[in-house]
Amino acid sequence: MLPTAHLGFTLAAWRLARRVVGRRSPAGAVLGLPVDGRLLVLAALGPDLLDKPLAPFLYARTGATKLWGHTLLLHLLLAGGLWWWFPAGWVYGLAFSGHLLLDAIWSMPATFFWPAYGWQFHRASTRRRQLGFWRAYWARLRSMTHIPWLELLGLLALLWVIAAELVGRASAKGQR
Repeated sequence: MLPTAHLGFTLAAWRLARRVVGRRSPAGAVLGLPVDGRLLVLAALGPDLLDKPLAPFLYARTGATKLWGHTLLLHLLLAGGLWWWFPAGWVYGLAFSGHLLLDAIWSMPATFFWPAYGWQFHRASTRRRQLGFWRAYWARLRSMTHIPWLELLGLLALLWVIAAELVGRASAKGQR
């Protein structure tokens, strides 16, 4: 999945959670905990922000574009760290791990359960590996016919969040 869908679905889930469970909470809060939307965006993109800068350099050796940021190990370590040092940050941990759901990472067990299945990540096909990183990445995106639809849904979700936030701010100003 590409950034638009990750952002759209994560921010829409945040907005819905605020409406469902945070009716009496201050603006932007979920279950009474303040949530910084900027940190939520970083968390939603976190696994890709870790892996994608490394992938072009490691692709020839690993044949993988999803690396350590997409492993269960990192997400468990992050969850433990948040629980220990920043318990109120569970919302960001949820956004960070929600990325794995949107990427359907369970279909790549070598990456998801790394290093339980060995030190290799899920590898692209031999034909794609021969293309090099950028051409292989583009070929993979083109072959996944559901991606444009998910990106469109993510864009619509993102536009809904933006519109709802703008309407909410305008009505709050009108009530003053």
